[in-house]
Amino acid sequence: KTVNCLEELENIDSDEELDVEIDPKLINKLDRQGRKYEFVGDGYSDEDEDTSDGDYEPSESGSDILDDYDHLDNINEIKKIQKQQNDITTSLSLSTTTTTTASSTNSTTTTNTTANTTSTSSFTTTEVLNQETTQSLEQDGEREENNEEEDEENIELVARSFMYKYINEKKGSGIAPMEFTKEIGFKLVLEEEDDAWEIITAFLTRKKVAVNLFLNYLKYNSLVKPYRKKIADLQLDTFDKVIELFQNSKNIVIITGAGVSVSCGIPDFRSKGGVYETIEKKYSLPQPESLFDIHYLKSNPRAFFEFAKEIWPGSHRPSPTHHFIKKLEVEGKLLRNYTQNIDTLEHVAGIDQEHLVNCHGSFKSATCITCNYNVPADDIREYIMKMEIPYCKKCSDGSSFMKPDIVFFGESLPDRFDQCVVQDIKKVDLLVVMGSSLQVQPVALLPDILDKNVPQILVNREIVAQPHEFDYVYLGDCDSFVNELSAKLNWS
Repeated sequence: KTVNCLEELENIDSDEELDVEIDPKLINKLDRQGRKYEFVGDGYSDEDEDTSDGDYEPSESGSDILDDYDHLDNINEIKKIQKQQNDITTSLSLSTTTTTTASSTNSTTTTNTTANTTSTSSFTTTEVLNQETTQSLEQDGEREENNEEEDEENIELVARSFMYKYINEKKGSGIAPMEFTKEIGFKLVLEEEDDAWEIITAFLTRKKVAVNLFLNYLKYNSLVKPYRKKIADLQLDTFDKVIELFQNSKNIVIITGAGVSVSCGIPDFRSKGGVYETIEKKYSLPQPESLFDIHYLKSNPRAFFEFAKEIWPGSHRPSPTHHFIKKLEVEGKLLRNYTQNIDTLEHVAGIDQEHLVNCHGSFKSATCITCNYNVPADDIREYIMKMEIPYCKKCSDGSSFMKPDIVFFGESLPDRFDQCVVQDIKKVDLLVVMGSSLQVQPVALLPDILDKNVPQILVNREIVAQPHEFDYVYLGDCDSFVNELSAKLNWS
């Protein structure tokens, strides 16, 4: 998630501002109207549901599109964009010796949102708390937990107020309600007596939905993420042209997913008979992905450690695709391999660490969830093979355990990921996505942030990431693609 605005934030145009006014009477009105409707579908849980005790509970409707953890991630990302923008604003103020003053009143709060020339907007001010709270924070010199919660609540208020204003502007433009909801990816089903705009307002100003859409607006200057289209004059429509492209490219970035290791005997995650289907049959979980969710792991580690043996590396050999990527490195064409896999087969194939990013970590080591004590993977292997929880020997409290250094849902990616992305987006001349569903962010965002003139190839059993358009799509096994390509390139 962090990579979307790294470059764009350096080019802020502070002349374009959008004022969002938080009116308590308006918020109360939205609350009253919102309670008139009960929205159903793929999991929009009760917004008033209290999960503050940290327990991981599924909603009655199953998998929430926006659960409490998604909502918190969105809040934190808005804070991060806000902080980055404040750092830039401070730097600009120091260089021009100008001072920017934000004003607020007790009854209303105004937040300025700045849009840049590359259609990315950023939350530019920390003045989301009322004046009394801000002064109190300055006097105390530190944030307490209740102030942190108040900060989050005010971000929610800003998002809801923004959405109310946005909806009314669209309504005033004369757009049909059905067309408006279609534009932002929602299907609106009405009965005769329904007031379409009232229902739209009630739904899109719910705090989780509003924050999610507001975050999109900050990043893309649009409520929905823009998608890439094919390079018009490239016409990459034959395999011979693909061969020519590989021959001429000097800085190739490869994104690999579980599909490149299937031929090694390692099942992928989402296909029929894959890891998630196996998990679903074997364990009673809120959803299969919960086994790799950091919140679920901390509250119930036994399920993961009973299953970890199934995906522990060491008994598999690299595929032809792994060796092909190594060959790209030997030929001096590999800029970077961003692997989402945790099987370490890239290392076994001999790909140099300099050209490799283990986006989701690996099983090479393990770290205590409490004291951060780190050990080599061999130190916990015996416990994994016995399907036991490897407790920390330093903590010795019977509850702190050693977590393999793979990235779980809800955890940040290694710093190296961001560092390499910043370098590589300036150099890459060809992107190849191989065996990935492109469903897990932030890796899934990489094809979106590259220059639109960098060719992109997808090698997968099915088309993914739609409506994103790749310049060439090879539907089939990764090994078949690289074998055919290697033969044409006369690579042994």
